[in-house]
Amino acid sequence: MKSKYDIQAEEFLTSTGTTFLATLYPAPMQTPPSWAKPGRTIADAPTWGLRYCVTLTRGLKEIKFDYWGSFAERAKLSNVNFYSQPNLARAKAYDVLTCAPKFVPDTFTDFCAEYGYCEDSRQALATFESERKLWEKFAGVFSAEELERLAEIQ
Repeated sequence: MKSKYDIQAEEFLTSTGTTFLATLYPAPMQTPPSWAKPGRTIADAPTWGLRYCVTLTRGLKEIKFDYWGSFAERAKLSNVNFYSQPNLARAKAYDVLTCAPKFVPDTFTDFCAEYGYCEDSRQALATFESERKLWEKFAGVFSAEELERLAEIQ
């Protein structure tokens, strides 16, 4: 049975004519996310989720980005060969859409104030720039009104 959250995400996708695809990367590509602490390796995998390539397609427009699932998902599947059982490991539209950028502050200073980052941090600047690029992709596919609706999925 689908949760009300899954239904909200599916309704958003349907109403905007958007298709959702999340493809699990093969084992050699299950690398740490860029925000993981330096020096982390796949041996530290329980500290982040499974890595997926997400594709949102709307007409001729497409957004592709990496998404890491939850720690709980990876822990639940730690003793399972999920590559031979692909239905076990899958990112749901709700999980991805709630993590998608709905807005990004205009300046790095505002970003740091909003999200609690230190303005002297190179990693914070890289995060801001990465988030801004992804937000621009979303803004190129969805209208301002649709981005507001996306932000209301909870």
